[in-house]
Amino acid sequence: MTTDKKLPVTIMVATDDKADATIIHNQLQLEFEHLIMALDEDSRIAAFDEHLPGVLVLAFKSLKRSEQFYLELYRQSAKIHLQPHRTVVLCSKQGVHDAYALCRREVFDDYIMFWPMTHDAPRLRMSVHNALREQRALKRTAPALGEFAQQARRIAELEELLKQHVAEGSLRLATVDRAVNKAEQDIGSAFDHLHHRAGSYAHNAPQALRHLQEEIVRLKQAALHQPFQNVSTAMQPVHQWAAQLQHDYSPHIESVRALGALAGEMRPRILLVDDDEFVHKIVAHQLDARDYDLSIARDATEALRMLRNNAPDLVLLDIVMPGVNGLEALRRFRLMPSLEKTPFIMLTGKSEGAVVVESLKSGANDFIAKPFDRATLLAKITRLL
Repeated sequence: MTTDKKLPVTIMVATDDKADATIIHNQLQLEFEHLIMALDEDSRIAAFDEHLPGVLVLAFKSLKRSEQFYLELYRQSAKIHLQPHRTVVLCSKQGVHDAYALCRREVFDDYIMFWPMTHDAPRLRMSVHNALREQRALKRTAPALGEFAQQARRIAELEELLKQHVAEGSLRLATVDRAVNKAEQDIGSAFDHLHHRAGSYAHNAPQALRHLQEEIVRLKQAALHQPFQNVSTAMQPVHQWAAQLQHDYSPHIESVRALGALAGEMRPRILLVDDDEFVHKIVAHQLDARDYDLSIARDATEALRMLRNNAPDLVLLDIVMPGVNGLEALRRFRLMPSLEKTPFIMLTGKSEGAVVVESLKSGANDFIAKPFDRATLLAKITRLL
């Protein structure tokens, strides 16, 4: 037995053929314990929601039937958008190219030529092992590029902020130095004036006033010069700290600048969910490919499949679509932890207040009524990103 069998990950096999179900079960049970067979058409979706498999093996006789079931699963399941999973589809020798195309489009994650299974029977088990590894990797997924870029930009902003604080600190230190020097000069002038006045009266009482002059000189030295000298001495470590701070952070600024430049090169990833080909062309034209990485889903189900692997930085979501409409899709999207902070802009030909309110209540960040112009679209995207 391998270590994979010890993982609390369920493998679900959906098929419409009992003989194939027996073969697949016998193959997989050799190495995996958490195995669910779903043959009953009426209970397959409920079985998925109940067991929440991490690996889904689609073993229908035709690829079209596998695709249809997976589509139904996304439309009807209440939990599939919350359950990270990998898909393995079985195909015949004649269906290999079609299976490849489906996996290339990310409809499924992997395929196996199962009919006829002559020379490579362990291939099915190996594919499940690979799916389990990918499933584990999903739990350790790094933050989305957009999130990384956003944090990198904030780090880059620290350079300017640090410079401002250091400059402000140096200015305040200089202000304190000037204030101390001026106070010393002003008080010293007052003592000098008093000393001069005492000298002007010395001819009336020479001995007493001469003694007073000596006391003034001594007081100026003891009560004025030394305390101010102590203040200046106490300020020296602060000046040295400020200089050392600037010296210490300077070598790291280049790394911060490089990180900021890298973040600037990252294009925000935007997903457009709309069934209208004309809208696809309009949005692609309005969003410069040099500034944005645009992906397109033609309905909410396709978007759900795409979003289970990659979280975009922003979603443009049409409200009126066949199958799952935009509002229902938005409610499902907002339940997905990976999309919790992703901005959603709703697109629709209807601008009634009730539609806007319902969109915002469902979790939308903004709203654009069709037809929209480039300036409006870019302004809303820029604000949310």
